[in-house]
Amino acid sequence: TTSAKMKPTPLYSCIVGVLLSIEAAKCLQPVTNWSHRASSRLHAEPSNDSIVSRRTINNSLVSMMASSLILSPQLSRAEEETKQGEVSVEPITVLQGTISLAAGVEFPPASLPSTSSSAIYLTCRPDKPDNVPAAILNGSRGKPPPVLAARIENPTFPLDFSLVSPRDLTIEGASSASAGNGQSLDFDNLWWIKEDLIVSARWDSDGVAATRAPEDLVGRTVWKNGDAKAQLELGGRGAFGKYVTGSKK
Repeated sequence: TTSAKMKPTPLYSCIVGVLLSIEAAKCLQPVTNWSHRASSRLHAEPSNDSIVSRRTINNSLVSMMASSLILSPQLSRAEEETKQGEVSVEPITVLQGTISLAAGVEFPPASLPSTSSSAIYLTCRPDKPDNVPAAILNGSRGKPPPVLAARIENPTFPLDFSLVSPRDLTIEGASSASAGNGQSLDFDNLWWIKEDLIVSARWDSDGVAATRAPEDLVGRTVWKNGDAKAQLELGGRGAFGKYVTGSKK
């Protein structure tokens, strides 16, 4: 943000003048005392060189004080204008829901000594058909990218959650949402905001997103745009899923 040039008001100029006079008197007092002491020692009138020297010192001090007094308020005002120009983004709840355990799910799993480091990983992506041409061209598998993501540490069930903009927006989810000045986020301009969302949840036993374990629990649902809440049930991966993930810890 570029701040406008500051135009001092009459009151501001008056205050600066008074401050300059006071500070100049304070700074000149040591020089005056020094000159009096020097004159008394020498019992002679000061030479022209000493007078010029004192005047040079006095002028330098006054210039330095004037610069600091005049520039400091302008810099402070410029900083205030910059802060005022920054648009704060109010948090907006995009989606709320509850995660529960499916019938028959043992929690915590008896095979785990502790679940204190576990975490829930939540992701949401638009519920759109796979784009096969895009999958061929860019290797994205044709699926829309995740637009919301969150991590919840050491959860207990049932678990209520809220996904909030801009906190939980992914980079892809926030794209095309700039209000035009690079400082704010236009929530209504999010490219996916009117879409239904596929909500996926995974309880990760060790809390590390990159790992997979047979004990991990997974669940998925489709949240219809306009619904009050999303309801997810977590269950096991099944025999095949446990076999595949057993070697990827």
